[in-house]
Amino acid sequence: MSSTVRALWQAVGQASKALHLESFKRVTVRIDPFHSNATAVRDFLSHVSASRVRLTNPECSLKTEVLCDRSEPTIDIVFVDGRRAVVRCGHLSCLEVLQTVGQLGAAGHGQGSQ
Repeated sequence: MSSTVRALWQAVGQASKALHLESFKRVTVRIDPFHSNATAVRDFLSHVSASRVRLTNPECSLKTEVLCDRSEPTIDIVFVDGRRAVVRCGHLSCLEVLQTVGQLGAAGHGQGSQ
């Protein structure tokens, strides 16, 4: 395995370990399996579905909507305090999606505790 691929996998692993659902009330993943970037969002879905991540907030609802309209994959997040965020994943890699959602969670957690 090349060092570049190994570094990418390590970065994905670190981003997955840093993912917490504490500040989220609901996460809805909308995906068209025939979209060109569906793989990145499916990979994100497998990371966020892991029991280690789910246990960070058992009350967080994780929902998947499978579409067939060629729309770009999106992740709709509802925070515990009622705010919303939509992550458009049409041109993002799995690592970028993990990092973006992780940053949203960290920012939401910081605001909720102040």
